[in-house]
Amino acid sequence: MEEKIRLSKNFYDKTAVDEAAKDFSHIARFRVVELKNDIIIAIEETKKTPNLKEEFTNYVLGLMKNKTIV
Repeated sequence: MEEKIRLSKNFYDKTAVDEAAKDFSHIARFRVVELKNDIIIAIEETKKTPNLKEEFTNYVLGLMKNKTIV
């Protein structure tokens, strides 16, 4: 079953979303669409993963935080 996440471009970086989708590709398929103000992520799990949407979103934030520190 496909689930969707809508993230505001005011808070989230598309590059970090794309990188996270690659890093999570072993457990799900991701389709990322960039709109004017939002990033829509469609997720289809290939391996049952509890709290996948929340873990994915947290991972994106972590990538963004680590990029600003470097």
